[in-house]
Amino acid sequence: RRIVEHAERQMQLGQRQRDGRPLRDHLLAAQRGGYSHPLLQAPHLPPGGVELWELYLRISRASRQGLNEQPTLAPSQVLSWQQLHGVRLSPWELDTLDAIEQAAIAHHAAQAQAITAQRAEADHNTDD
Repeated sequence: RRIVEHAERQMQLGQRQRDGRPLRDHLLAAQRGGYSHPLLQAPHLPPGGVELWELYLRISRASRQGLNEQPTLAPSQVLSWQQLHGVRLSPWELDTLDAIEQAAIAHHAAQAQAITAQRAEADHNTDD
């Protein structure tokens, strides 16, 4: 669960803000000014947690079809990666990758919904 929480934090920190910069940049700038935000507090990950998160990123980035397409992690891609690298992931690792993927899907859906709401508000404001 801590790995999934770490992944969710990383996704939130990577969200582009209105100025095009990721939230991480804004929070780090505020931190330099003495402000501390909970998203910047890294959770303690179990052994192998960072490597599993990085594996998720590697496989999901490789599966993107276009620049703006959300990363996805199909079981066939994980299987291909295992075969290519001569590695067999444990059931816990596979379940964790799936949980990270579900968190990513939820994150991207929420982000798309927020963008739609912002556009609707902007359109409403220009109509006035």
